[in-house]
Amino acid sequence: MMAGTPKVDSGVRREALKLILRPILRSSYTVQDLLSAAKEIFVEVAEEAFREQNEKVNASRLSIVTGLRRPEVLRLQRTEKSPKDETGNLLSRVMGQWRNDRNYSGAPGEPRDLTFRGENSEFRKLCSKVSLTLNPGTVLFEFERRG
Repeated sequence: MMAGTPKVDSGVRREALKLILRPILRSSYTVQDLLSAAKEIFVEVAEEAFREQNEKVNASRLSIVTGLRRPEVLRLQRTEKSPKDETGNLLSRVMGQWRNDRNYSGAPGEPRDLTFRGENSEFRKLCSKVSLTLNPGTVLFEFERRG
């Protein structure tokens, strides 16, 4: 815990966090979105605290304070200074592949209707281009749920 941070009962902190997260999670964010944002904020807050105390800021110190591994801290520091990659989310990556891969799009940037039943369906092949661990049925369900 950083100097100057008040001590609060962990049960109270957990309940406060739940209250904050509930409306966010109802907005179709994923655990990956939440973790990504949390990691960025942890590093930002730790950097600010070190600077306020006129302390040296480096990946090792940030790693100890945040609980993140040094390579992750370094990656976050690099991406913080560059434009954010909006394709990190698996669904966004599938949609991007669908829109941009000539095998799956109609007019440039427009996804076309794909076969989705069976082991050799076009939609299954599309999903496997993004990740071999994606279940195409689950991806389709989530696309339909989100409209």
